[in-house]
Amino acid sequence: MHMLNVKMSHMEQEENEFERQSTVASRIDYARLFHAAPVAMCITTLGGRFIEVNEEFLDRSGYCREEVIGFTSAEIGIWLDDNDRVRIISSLIDKGKLKNEDIYFRDKNNNIFAGLFSAELIEINCEPCIFAFITDITERKHLEEQIEMLNTDLMARKMELEMANSELEAFNYTVSHDLNGPLTIIGGFCQLLREQCGPLLKGEHLEYLKRIQEGTRVMEKLIDSLLCFSRLSRCELRRGEVDLSMIAREITDSLRTKAPDHRVICIIADGIRVDGDATFLQIALENLIGNAWKYSSKKEEIFIELGRTESKGRNCYFIRDKGAGFDNIYAETVFSPFKRLHSDREFAGHGIGLATVSRIIQRHGGEIWAEGKVGEGATFYFTL
Repeated sequence: MHMLNVKMSHMEQEENEFERQSTVASRIDYARLFHAAPVAMCITTLGGRFIEVNEEFLDRSGYCREEVIGFTSAEIGIWLDDNDRVRIISSLIDKGKLKNEDIYFRDKNNNIFAGLFSAELIEINCEPCIFAFITDITERKHLEEQIEMLNTDLMARKMELEMANSELEAFNYTVSHDLNGPLTIIGGFCQLLREQCGPLLKGEHLEYLKRIQEGTRVMEKLIDSLLCFSRLSRCELRRGEVDLSMIAREITDSLRTKAPDHRVICIIADGIRVDGDATFLQIALENLIGNAWKYSSKKEEIFIELGRTESKGRNCYFIRDKGAGFDNIYAETVFSPFKRLHSDREFAGHGIGLATVSRIIQRHGGEIWAEGKVGEGATFYFTL
């Protein structure tokens, strides 16, 4: 029995020694991890007196160990706002821990840095202490401030641009509307002169009147185009199902009656239905198909195709012709207002049509682009 007790006592001693060695090893490992951690770490009393700090804490704060250990955080002035310290301690007493609080600190050289502060209450020798670590987020804060400034500047510029666009559209509408009156008067008096004084006028004078009337008609069409263009940004979209195939057939049928001598081939895909504003999309197709017809009018055969394909995973629609075409270097500029690639002598126009189409497509949240080849035709693609 005595021998058994001796053996058990020896085993207990071995177990105790193993536990002691494990505890020492754990403390050594903990100390190594604590001091090697890439974030600032510290242990303080509840009153803020420093018990231990790691190397990163000293590097970031600029203090040496002797200037920190045994002193309180209030004494060395590491908190930029002492109210933060009071609030943190109160929260820890209430909840036991906290995570990722944005706090501003002050280093030894009075430089301010931002930290993501986390802490938890622990016990050391039966006394409540605070184990805390601070992740330096100064650079991130600087980037956030720069982004905020850029966003503020961008918003201000956006508002300026919107205001400028609004003023430009109002000016465009007013000028276009006010010009209609004088043009109507000019056209009316020209017609009266032709009717009442025609027999008294020489041939060249009648030609002058004819040119004035033609000029007023051209101007009236331009004004109508400008009025339509200015309304595009103000009018609310009335979305619904729109049958593009049916609209395209109606447009091409109407164009056929105006040019019965042309040989025309129209390929219109069936069942192209989209979600959009029927009135606006009608205007867009009238311009696109009208352009295709106009720039094909000098060919022996007019070819127009409406089809559907895919682009970047989205449904994409196109109008293709085999007309005059254009050089692809102008593929982006063709949508600018008043930008024309052909003279009036070649093809009449005002340079507003494609700009109008582009505005309509943008209002629908889509994109439009063009491809062309001189003498071989053009294709206009758009998404909605």
